[in-house]
Amino acid sequence: MSERTDILDNSFVTPPAEVNGLKLRPFSLGSMQICRKIKLTMLTGDANPEDLNDEEQQKQIVAFIFIQSAPIPEVLRAINQPNFWDDVLLPFSMGLHLSAIPAAVEEIKRIINEANASYVEVQSKPGEKPEDAPPNSSSQG
Repeated sequence: MSERTDILDNSFVTPPAEVNGLKLRPFSLGSMQICRKIKLTMLTGDANPEDLNDEEQQKQIVAFIFIQSAPIPEVLRAINQPNFWDDVLLPFSMGLHLSAIPAAVEEIKRIINEANASYVEVQSKPGEKPEDAPPNSSSQG
């Protein structure tokens, strides 16, 4: 089996991650939408962690732990707070031990590997023209 297949297969049998005693939900499409909304660039792929300063990395890691562990209705309310970082994440982070950071980083790496392994790009058939697409496809103009 390929490394890609192994990663995809393991994603179905990996138990929920736990960080600092908090059970994390599986990363979902909704999780990704929230990451985009609050600009968690480490998870969206818009920035490499090495390109961010320590403070920004830590904020993004704490935000990740929060959105993956807090009850969904609480997360959905919180991300719309005008001062999300100070009013929600700072109080939340007061309960996180420093050992939560390496555990969360490992979970983030696992999620990124799974996302990369599951990415599939649909390619056109050789010689196919846009007008050859089925009538209900989005490539029709």
